[in-house]
Amino acid sequence: MSTADDKQKAVEIATAKAVLRYSPYLAYRPFLPSECFVDVLAGSEGAGDFCWCVSRDTGFMQRLCYGGFLPIATPVRGKLRSVVLPKLHEERCVVTDLSRLRVSRSCRKRARKLEFSVDTCFEAVLDKCVEQHGMNWIGLLAKEFLDMYRHPAHGVRMHSIEVWDGDDLVAGEIGWACGSIYTSATGFTRESGAGSVQLCALGCLLRRRGFMAWDFGMGMQYKYDMGAQDVPRPAFVALFRKARAVATTLECARANARDVIDGTHAQTKKEGEQQEGEEEGEGKEGSGLKQAGAKDESMGEGKEGEKVQKAAKGRVNEEARRRKREKRERRRQERMRWTREHAGKGKDGGQAVTTSADSGTPDGGDGAGDEKKKKKSVQ
Repeated sequence: MSTADDKQKAVEIATAKAVLRYSPYLAYRPFLPSECFVDVLAGSEGAGDFCWCVSRDTGFMQRLCYGGFLPIATPVRGKLRSVVLPKLHEERCVVTDLSRLRVSRSCRKRARKLEFSVDTCFEAVLDKCVEQHGMNWIGLLAKEFLDMYRHPAHGVRMHSIEVWDGDDLVAGEIGWACGSIYTSATGFTRESGAGSVQLCALGCLLRRRGFMAWDFGMGMQYKYDMGAQDVPRPAFVALFRKARAVATTLECARANARDVIDGTHAQTKKEGEQQEGEEEGEGKEGSGLKQAGAKDESMGEGKEGEKVQKAAKGRVNEEARRRKREKRERRRQERMRWTREHAGKGKDGGQAVTTSADSGTPDGGDGAGDEKKKKKSVQ
């Protein structure tokens, strides 16, 4: 160990002792120096949910996240003001199978009016989280999270998730990805239903981008409703280490939130630019056809001119019909996809009423009542 490392360690120990004078309860929790082996500590048992540390070095914070810890902070008396409490839950709330993610019909309907994006305004999302929750743990770590976003390293990539209503940022969250496991840290919402849309769209995006698991941290009912479950610490650490070794990326150009849920959006900025280019090309092609038609019309004189005009209009109309057919086909495919996903989930609990081949009445009936009514009417 170098002289600089020895000096840093001595400073950390002196700072920790000063903290303990005002917060003696921390003495019952493991202390983490910045040079500790995070993976070794993560694999140990019987340490409770929390550790504590005085270092706020960006690299150390990233190593904590890469080890499966969820860094939070708590205020303390004295010069330091607050200390970091890396948390590794004895039971972690995780969606271990993203293919079983549950998306409600009402959320899909609400998503049509909103837009979704990733990493377009990290600082704005962070500020709104602090504004909504106050100077709790997220407010005490805002600077550290911003530094981690600006300087990704140690296998950790910070992300901001955004939901828009026009130009208004109405919901979002801060989180990070380690390989193919994503951890949600905290979020905010300004509009009813927007938070649910953000979570559902994010979950569907994670599934399509190849993520193996979605780490929610502490268990709550709305997380269980989406398909999450509590995973014991040893199993979670094993899952986390397996998933972080599989590389993937979390990207999404700004798109309609319903399209993100359905998977019909451009997932990256490059794909979005290509899609815009294609749409622009189609627009120019249609404009060219109209101009050609107008030119043909001006050249047409008498009967020959009428034929030219009809041919020009026919080309324009055929192009318009082709686009309508494509639009109808896209809608038909969306309806088929929705029907497959919601098959057997009708109001009657998925039990269809069948018809008896002999009597023409629902199963279980003999049609006797109908026969009596007919005889009475004849009399």
